[in-house]
Amino acid sequence: MYFASADMDNFKLINDGWSYDHGDFAIIMTGLVIGEAVAWNQRHQGVARCTAFRMGGDEVRVAPYRFRQRARAACALR
Repeated sequence: MYFASADMDNFKLINDGWSYDHGDFAIIMTGLVIGEAVAWNQRHQGVARCTAFRMGGDEVRVAPYRFRQRARAACALR
């Protein structure tokens, strides 16, 4: 299984310096941006269909599934 992993740099500074509400807002906005990227990939026939999910805290994963035929062919050539 393949997946991409990301976390938000300096997220603790937002939560501690501003408030948990600001931290929640930052997580929501990050999720929306990642969700839009996943949707764009699916609309434009990307390498695979993907799903994005929050692991906890400020960690996010994107997991591809149902690789398209051209992706399988490219992997076979390696």
